[in-house]
Amino acid sequence: MNQESKNEFERLKRHKDNSNLKLLWDCVYMGYGLMSWVVPFVEQYIEVMLKVIVQHVFNNNRTLAIRFELCYPPSYQGDVSNKNITQFFKGVKYRTAKQCVKSKAGRKHETDVNYFWVKEQDGSDYPHYHVLLLLNYDAYRGLGKYDSRESLFGFLRLAWAGALGIEFDETKGGVVSAAKYKGIDESRPIHVLKQGESDFIGLLGDLIFRASYMCKAATKVYKGRERSFGSSLINSQ
Repeated sequence: MNQESKNEFERLKRHKDNSNLKLLWDCVYMGYGLMSWVVPFVEQYIEVMLKVIVQHVFNNNRTLAIRFELCYPPSYQGDVSNKNITQFFKGVKYRTAKQCVKSKAGRKHETDVNYFWVKEQDGSDYPHYHVLLLLNYDAYRGLGKYDSRESLFGFLRLAWAGALGIEFDETKGGVVSAAKYKGIDESRPIHVLKQGESDFIGLLGDLIFRASYMCKAATKVYKGRERSFGSSLINSQ
């Protein structure tokens, strides 16, 4: 291999905007399929995402996994930093724990709160966050009503509003969004995995496949010393 070829090979192994990040061009990682049409991936992102998912689903008999986006309102004038996403997860943990304590309809199941997030920006004024949230399915069976402050979706909206210092109603209009992509059923935001069921391994692979989109190298934000990703396994900032 000549020097020019070596230089090109090294260029393809590292992200051009952050040389600490390794690029993954394969569509399979640790035996799990990844989205081939969004290569390359950032290998560190894939590694952390996989650990978060696998640890959660094998520590919980039944898992609810939700993929959603957090955006800044167009008129937002406050702080724009990873402090917002850190505060968001504090809010989610607080509200899920509080609901468990105050439940009057019999025993309310507790839940671990595990997550993986990435920050992206593609031509917009503000970045946005893609989030994967993992909970105990015995505690939460789905997102619930969008406008209810007592539903899981309402908790997400309240937590993001609190993190940004805005009102609950200001999280409408896609500011907090969990929807199928252009109505495509395969892009559904909710995944349910139950240990012991015959389709468990297949559903786990499907979740990892769908979530791999978050780990693509394109459109990530690399500014200053802030992370472009975070999880419940590492410091979010």
